[in-house]
Amino acid sequence: MSIAVYSEWLSAFGADRAAGLVREGVIDRIYAYLGPSAAPADANATEWSYFRNKLADMPLWGWYVCSPDQEEDAEAITRLDWELSPVGWLLNIEKPLEGAGLQPLLSRVAALGKPMVASLAGANPNHYLYDHRTMDRYGVEQEWQAYFDSDEGPWPEEAVWQLYAPTRLLPGGDYRAATWPYGDKSRVVYGWGAVDAASYRSFNRSASLSAPGVRLVGGWPPLGVSYRSLSSPRWMGTLLGLARYSKIRVALDVTRGAAEQHTLDEWAQIAASARLPGLRKRPVSVYLAEVCPDAVLRAIARGAG
Repeated sequence: MSIAVYSEWLSAFGADRAAGLVREGVIDRIYAYLGPSAAPADANATEWSYFRNKLADMPLWGWYVCSPDQEEDAEAITRLDWELSPVGWLLNIEKPLEGAGLQPLLSRVAALGKPMVASLAGANPNHYLYDHRTMDRYGVEQEWQAYFDSDEGPWPEEAVWQLYAPTRLLPGGDYRAATWPYGDKSRVVYGWGAVDAASYRSFNRSASLSAPGVRLVGGWPPLGVSYRSLSSPRWMGTLLGLARYSKIRVALDVTRGAAEQHTLDEWAQIAASARLPGLRKRPVSVYLAEVCPDAVLRAIARGAG
């Protein structure tokens, strides 16, 4: 399986090296830092055409670190998109946009007609730090940061386990769900719901479903959904939490000398652990490409495949 890589300095990554790894099938995306404006962003804009000239289908994506000013960021991204025409946009929303509605930013970036990815912490996807519902509406993928070597995130298996761990929901909170009418799984409908007391409400259906798995936990306000199951005489469904489960890549941090802290076989095993036993593997990305040897990138790609 090909992997994605982040590059803060394209010049340090190298166009020849990037082209070789793309041709080899090791990498399928290059997230190149483009903003906000700073020395690496300016340098990468200059390097952009050089990379493109090395390989006609060089998979260059724009990587933008977002601020609380969504309109200003959208203006900058729109300008950069016109100037450089990246394949898609990686939006780092991890800190400044926690708890904020993402409609102003995502609606503007979506209008560019490019795929979008949101980079955020590899913690429980069912918490309320991010506007997952708006990300879902605009088809935004996610980069799940498993930065275990830098103590900034969990190990991949822990990050992925969080996707399937018991959900904790606040009364009235949103979450994704899959419902099928009359128990007919061939007619699965993916939508959004909310917890109100101990019931589940579907946003795309008027029916109200009882959820026996929803219960108060020790009197604490959040609700725990132990089995993620919903049922009623006419409807059945499954809670999916907030994240788009099939659209999450697990991002590995190889900065601070982490690339040398594990053998090649260990890197392959780490990449392979980005799934639960019996489930298909998840795509993997690496941060940063310029400090990660080719042998490690190949080992991670091998484990991810």
